[in-house]
Amino acid sequence: MQILCRIMIFKRIVIMILYCVASLASAQSKMLLEACNALENRDKRMECLKELMQQPVTKNDAKSAQTVALKRTKAVFAATASAVQLGISYNNYSILIMDPAKELGVLRQEALDLDPGVLEKLSEAVAAYNDAATVWAASIFRSRDAGLFGRVLDPDQTGLTSIVRRYHLSTTSVFLGTHLPLDAALSSIWRSAEMSAKNAFNMAEGLPLNSPEAVVVCDKWGNPQDIHGNPCVQD
Repeated sequence: MQILCRIMIFKRIVIMILYCVASLASAQSKMLLEACNALENRDKRMECLKELMQQPVTKNDAKSAQTVALKRTKAVFAATASAVQLGISYNNYSILIMDPAKELGVLRQEALDLDPGVLEKLSEAVAAYNDAATVWAASIFRSRDAGLFGRVLDPDQTGLTSIVRRYHLSTTSVFLGTHLPLDAALSSIWRSAEMSAKNAFNMAEGLPLNSPEAVVVCDKWGNPQDIHGNPCVQD
């Protein structure tokens, strides 16, 4: 809980700094406007206002606002990735993942000229964080007791089939059934979320994207190994 609080405090500090940077740009325009209005001579005042309006302030301000919005969004996604790496409870995680979703919504409104591909990648990251929450909740509330083998999380019985396929999650066999190991599943989904977010910001900055390696799977669950633990072979 203390780790999460420190992360949240750090994130708020970063957002406040970025907001101040954006405010400085708009404050400069406001000061120029006040200086024009302070001129006593009407003709000079009108000429000053005319020149001020002819300056490409709107375009520069929009670009500056988009840059600040991207930096703020990047800080939020980075804080989320750090939190899951450090360790977090399910309850705190459920609250934490609201932040990137909210920030993405704000970014859509503030960065109107942003490449749609950036928003698409960030949407994938948000979806992945939500999918991890779905798997985690199923493990807590819908898994079944298997005695000495612990709790069994069957993808078929808990509605996780599509998530297992989407992220190529590894499963094991327990009592002639299928079990989805929670820790490995969460790690895989979180890696996918982090990569999608990184690619989004790389795209926004004109940097090359990170391409995940192709995975050869053995079965409908997307396992990269067969039941004996051997790597699958491409036909």
